[in-house]
Amino acid sequence: MRQRIVWVVPISLIAGGLLLLKSAFPFSWGRAEASAAIAQSEPSSNAVPPAPVASNPPATPDLLSYEKEIAAENKDHVAFLEQMDTRLEDDAKKLGGAVVLLIGGLFCWFEIRTNKDLRKRIAAKIDAAIEGKISPEVEKARADALDSFKGFLADDRAEIQRQMLRQSQIHDIVAECLAMLPRIERAKVPNGVQLTDEDKRAVGRLIDKLERNLETTPTSRALAIQLSRFYFSYEENTTKAINLLEKVLHHRECELSKVQQFKTEDDAALLYNIACYKNLYAKTLRDNSDEDRRKRYVAEAQEAITSSIGLDLMNRAEAKQDSDLSDLNLG
Repeated sequence: MRQRIVWVVPISLIAGGLLLLKSAFPFSWGRAEASAAIAQSEPSSNAVPPAPVASNPPATPDLLSYEKEIAAENKDHVAFLEQMDTRLEDDAKKLGGAVVLLIGGLFCWFEIRTNKDLRKRIAAKIDAAIEGKISPEVEKARADALDSFKGFLADDRAEIQRQMLRQSQIHDIVAECLAMLPRIERAKVPNGVQLTDEDKRAVGRLIDKLERNLETTPTSRALAIQLSRFYFSYEENTTKAINLLEKVLHHRECELSKVQQFKTEDDAALLYNIACYKNLYAKTLRDNSDEDRRKRYVAEAQEAITSSIGLDLMNRAEAKQDSDLSDLNLG
């Protein structure tokens, strides 16, 4: 845009000079008409005065009249010459202005072309100087940095693929757990279908698989919750389930502190399950004499469910319908 504006200046100057030339000196299409108009309106300066006619000297009155006519004609001729001088002076001024504009336009045009070529030459020299100063060490460092970046991308891509495969494996394990847990719950009901020896071996394999996978992925919410359900429902070991969930929650807090992230809905789900198990365990202590221990578990359950609702407000509605948390203050 700036280059277009710069080119307007010399073009405008040249056009103005041409217009002034045309106004000062009419071209062929107006020259004949101008000459005819001047010839009709003004007396000709080149007209040959009439030759004197030999006659008798005029009388005195006639001589006076003739002198007056000569004086008037001389006055008109002087006025015509002055008008011509004024017109010639104006034409000279217009011609001078036109010449100045034309010279200025041409000068601007040559200046722009010269500056443009000069900038190109300077840019070419600078590029050549920069390319000439790049040493082999710099080229090697740049190549090494590029290779390092490519390696980082490859490692990141491999890590993403590994995480996706890991999530797929966890999903399959959770599906097996969800298929087995209802059978365990039905077996605990009086007159319910009891687990067969094959079912018990399958449960043992599932627990072993969950524990091994949780060792490699100690922050997995899904694995921790499923394993805690087996501890609570199958082994009937509430404290073991609570300790497992608290251990996983601690691992997650350590990982979050390293990357400076906030707690998520996974942490809210772990806290929700901790509250359930602690409140259920407190209910089993009502018939015992250790009232202080029961109150401590109830207070810890209240703290856990409050923190869970603070992280995920959807847990409030779910907790109000959960019989395991019926005696806690849900807000």
